[in-house]
Amino acid sequence: MKSAWKILEQKYPGLICNGCAAHAVNLLIKDVCKLEVFANALERARDVTSFVKDRNALTKRFERIQETLLADGEISSKRALSSVVATRWYTHYNCIARVLENRKVLAQLANTALFHDLKVTPGSRVKKAVFVDAITDATFWSNLQSMEATLRPTCSIIGKFEGDTCSASERVWSIYDFILTKRRNRLSPAKVTKLVQLYMNADLSRGSLVSVMMGQESDAGESDDETKT
Repeated sequence: MKSAWKILEQKYPGLICNGCAAHAVNLLIKDVCKLEVFANALERARDVTSFVKDRNALTKRFERIQETLLADGEISSKRALSSVVATRWYTHYNCIARVLENRKVLAQLANTALFHDLKVTPGSRVKKAVFVDAITDATFWSNLQSMEATLRPTCSIIGKFEGDTCSASERVWSIYDFILTKRRNRLSPAKVTKLVQLYMNADLSRGSLVSVMMGQESDAGESDDETKT
C-alpha cells in the first residue's frame, strides 16, 4: 500500500496519501490502554461490567436503581453499562465512562438483598468477589477517572472521523478550491450540490477531472452565474 502511495504522490505532486485516520486514532487508544495503570483499571472495569450484564436479574435491578436515582436527581442520565469490542478501541473508553457514570448505582446494587443472596458457583464466587473489591476500592475509581480524562479527547476525534455529517457534495467541492473562499461561504447547500454536479459532468466529458483534482486547473475565480444554467 505504501509503495502505491509513493508512486501516486510522485506522479501527482498535489496528491497526499495516508491511511484511515479513525483507525490510526484507534491504535493510539490501544497503546494508551496498554499502560500498566490503565490496563489494570480497564480490566477491572470490564469485570464489573460483565458481572452485571451477564446476569439478567442483576441487570433488571440495576435499571430500577437507575430510575430511582434519576428521579431523586442523584444521577443525571440513565445509560447502560457498555461492553468492550476487541477491534474497536474506543469501546474501551465507553466501558470505563459508563462504569464511572454508574458508580452510585453499582454501590447500591452491591447492598441489595438480591446481590447478597445471588446463587453462585465456585467460579462465579470469585467474580463476585472481584466485583465487590473493585467498586469498594478508591484507587480503582481514581484510576478510572484519570483514564477517562486521558481518552476523552481522542475518542471525541474518532466520533468526528466516523461521523456522516459531511455530504458528498461538500467533499467533492473542496477539489475545486472553493471550500475556504468567500464564494463558497455565500452559497447555499442546494447551490453547492448543483454546481458540483455541473462541474463533475463537464470535467468528465472533457476528461480533465484528474488535472482539476491535482490542482493543475482551478476555477476559483469564475462567476457565480453558472448556477443559473
